[in-house]
Amino acid sequence: NALTLWDNLGAGGLVFGKYAKRCIISSAWREGGALVTLYNAAKESQGWIGFSLRSWDVNPKFASRDNPVIDGMYVSNRPMAELLYEGIRSSVHNSYFEPESIKASFDNMSDLYAMELPEDSDRLIKLKIHRVGKFSGRTIMHLDPAVVHDAYALAYGHSYMSEGQLHVSIDGIMAWRPRDGRHVSILNVQEAIYHIHLHRPLYRVTSDPKESSETLQRLATAGIVTDIINFSNAKQLAMYDVTRRLALEGRLHLPKNSPWSDLLKEELLCLEVTQTKNAGQVKVTHRSDRSKDISDCVAAVCYQLAADSFSNYFEEYRDWE
Repeated sequence: NALTLWDNLGAGGLVFGKYAKRCIISSAWREGGALVTLYNAAKESQGWIGFSLRSWDVNPKFASRDNPVIDGMYVSNRPMAELLYEGIRSSVHNSYFEPESIKASFDNMSDLYAMELPEDSDRLIKLKIHRVGKFSGRTIMHLDPAVVHDAYALAYGHSYMSEGQLHVSIDGIMAWRPRDGRHVSILNVQEAIYHIHLHRPLYRVTSDPKESSETLQRLATAGIVTDIINFSNAKQLAMYDVTRRLALEGRLHLPKNSPWSDLLKEELLCLEVTQTKNAGQVKVTHRSDRSKDISDCVAAVCYQLAADSFSNYFEEYRDWE
């Protein structure tokens, strides 16, 4: 045990009095590990000094961020690279998100309040929206369609600048969860989207390609811009990477009082990074007993809002030039 070894070193050094020194250098592989325990103790103990440094802070020549080997790992397996070189880790080794950053992100009031309707004769799962806030800015929505097994989920939000940095606010989330042989009412989903659109015009609605063509066609007929996003492993990793970075930097704001807030938090905290069958490639997935329907929607909205923000910036730059 590393902590026992540390204590024994201290006891052995007593014969040297004030000249005794102890030093530990390692990577903080897991939350609550020996190194983290000692590092936290150093913050409060007189005579202790603790440093948390990135690899390139210690060895800028051979461990620089633009070193091809290090840069390649950030491309192929960013969570592992951040663990190795920056000490950014989660409480579970394969977890994608840092738990505390996700918990802190639930600081937003939900723009939308909805509840599931009682079962009626057709036995379809339906939701009723009771409130949607007015908003005239650019709103992007993403749908994750499902009818029988997984939940049919949606999320929408907007972005804004604060102190020169992009922030993303997820303003509303919904999930139709099939169970007991009851399927999701697609008509009810479409009615909910129209209802939201009336109160805050949707700039764009995107969706997974599965089971979404009819809904997107109806929305397009109503004048809403629609698009399909193919969730390849690489695309999904890029979306979650944006979301993760926003959360780590305190720039992601999630609804804390939605009926689905707890479910979203559970989904985000249970995401894992796993290897694909192709060597060197990874994907974001969920544990076998969990889902990621709402979290996929949130990641897609974050990714699009960030991309739109950068596009607008470069458009303004070209105009200025």
